[in-house]
Amino acid sequence: MRDSLLPWHQSGGGPPFLVGGASAFLRSSSYSNYYQARNGQAPRLFVVHSTRSGADLTDDQERIGTLNWFQNNPYQVSAHYVGDATGGLTPVVPLVYAAGHAGFHNSYSVGVELTQPLPDTPYTQGHYEAAALAFDLTNHWLALMGASPIPPRHVFSGLERGVIGHDETEQGRASGKSDPGEPWQWDYFLSLLK
Repeated sequence: MRDSLLPWHQSGGGPPFLVGGASAFLRSSSYSNYYQARNGQAPRLFVVHSTRSGADLTDDQERIGTLNWFQNNPYQVSAHYVGDATGGLTPVVPLVYAAGHAGFHNSYSVGVELTQPLPDTPYTQGHYEAAALAFDLTNHWLALMGASPIPPRHVFSGLERGVIGHDETEQGRASGKSDPGEPWQWDYFLSLLK
């Protein structure tokens, strides 16, 4: 990896740049997480998840609970980002590492978890903007690394290059995942991506 890599991608602190066009914003994070080496593979897949704690929580409670869960859980799961209903985006795992979010797809993917306490909790404009910001930050980092960007296209296999729902990956289907599910508006989300 290049020496000019932005410090945030190494340490988990906030990036020193902003991506224009969205009203989403970055939150600071100091959470330690479960992650592993990428084994030399640049990300080629952007996976959209939702948190779904199963409790009737406020969005902020769901965000904080997710970050706490990523800090200490028996399943060693995590994601690169957590996006919330207000458009906030919390970086969790530095992009140089693979987060534990999509099984065997981890080494070549980036994951964003969107706060959604229950499957019927509607996604907000903020969720879409936070996810789009995560996508833009990921491609900005890939450009800095001299790697090909993830194309802003919806794919239906984790073996393709593009954007996919957790429920659409091979790992997600095998595990019975249902996120982000039917409420997620793929055409609208893709229209936000650069």
